Amino acid sequence: MVTIAIAIVVAQPAPPPRYVVSHDVTPPRNDLRRAFDAVCMVESKGDPRAVNPAEQAVGIAQIRPICLRDCNRIVGRARWTLADRLDPVKCYAMFVVYVQYYAPGGGPEAWARCWNSGPKWREKIASTNGYWAKVKAALGGK
Repeated sequence: MVTIAIAIVVAQPAPPPRYVVSHDVTPPRNDLRRAFDAVCMVESKGDPRAVNPAEQAVGIAQIRPICLRDCNRIVGRARWTLADRLDPVKCYAMFVVYVQYYAPGGGPEAWARCWNSGPKWREKIASTNGYWAKVKAALGGK
């Protein structure tokens, strides 16, 4: 007599990611890039060396240390350092991570308001009206 044992292995699918963004590839020039460029014109007039000591904001997108730490938390590792705020390419990557996390599916208006007022931007719409008007003008009124 021969006994045959059969084992069935059921693999558990991985949970879906909370957000979908490639952290190592810059997206093509699109609405997200146009929004970033407009935000940078408002934040620093496009100057990658701009510094606002009162807010500890540095670089073309005027990134504060708390925003940088939040971006690192979102990607799950210490990807960026404070010095990276002076690199426009790295600033764009942080902008993409931040706004896609806190304003998923948004557009230039949502991204600008989010960048200006933080994670609870939806609760602060009125306080970001002036900022959005400036970004909208930098976008050419679109």
